[in-house]
Amino acid sequence: GMSWISTPELVAAVSNAGGLGILATGPLDGEETRKSIQRIRELAPGKPFGVGATLLMPGAKENAKVALDENVPVINVSLGK
Repeated sequence: GMSWISTPELVAAVSNAGGLGILATGPLDGEETRKSIQRIRELAPGKPFGVGATLLMPGAKENAKVALDENVPVINVSLGK
């Protein structure tokens, strides 16, 4: 999938271009997800973006909680198969 491609820089670039960038959180832990969300907001201030929560990944629950805590406007939930 997009786990190693959909980084904060790509998400911000897509959002800044008028699309909806989605951060891949599969390989991230909660703290990495939080830092990535903050980085997206630095690179694309005021632009919409989302976070992907892949349920089969070990950190899915923690990453979804971080996205909710950070008030991410879109959370895309997938199974990951």
